[in-house]
Amino acid sequence: MGSIGAGKTTLVKMLKSLLTKKGWSVKNVEININHGFSYVLTLLLVKLLGYRYVSNYYWSLRFGNLKFFCKYLQLMMILDILYSPIKIITTIVSFKLYCKIFRKKGIVIIDEHYFTSIIEYLYHFAYSCQRLSWIMKTFYTVAFHLASTILKNSKVKILYLHTTVNNSIKALNSRDKTNLIDVKHIKYKSLGIKVIVNMIEHHLRWTEVIRFRIFKVPKDVIDIAKNLSKIL
Repeated sequence: MGSIGAGKTTLVKMLKSLLTKKGWSVKNVEININHGFSYVLTLLLVKLLGYRYVSNYYWSLRFGNLKFFCKYLQLMMILDILYSPIKIITTIVSFKLYCKIFRKKGIVIIDEHYFTSIIEYLYHFAYSCQRLSWIMKTFYTVAFHLASTILKNSKVKILYLHTTVNNSIKALNSRDKTNLIDVKHIKYKSLGIKVIVNMIEHHLRWTEVIRFRIFKVPKDVIDIAKNLSKIL
């Protein structure tokens, strides 16, 4: 978990490579807003309506037609509620079965988290749509419950990567080839994740939080991955 552009996905790839070489079976899963069912529908809508691609498909809808986006956001949440549990449960169950059959030691790396999708949706309702629907409350309840269930395990470690707003802006410019940057969103997401990580650390004593300050990507992330692969 962490700031936009802090190198989370880069760290996942590096860790997967290093741990695999050490004999681990590694499965990485990404859990975020607009995945699976909603991603496919959003992609089709952007293509059919002819909106210019911006950063990702659901942001393309937001910048293309805000009024439509606010209505569509509720459908996105319903689709995410349906898809996310299926994705994480089937992935973990099948991976555990695989490790048991082939007698391998396994590790699941979750890139982003249910908490991240909660923050994303809260942001859009607070600043883009300016109203909170009952669907948002339902999504929050389901996502928070699933996230909390995953964390009720003594073998869970949370890797928290934090970087500056300027680094996040540069990362978005470089990664998504766009100059349409919502700085308020970057700050909101960074603060929201920081608050959640602090809450987890305070209330779930058995869950270890490892914090990293990122100044240069990928240099810092590569060094972190090498050090982590030695202690995991």
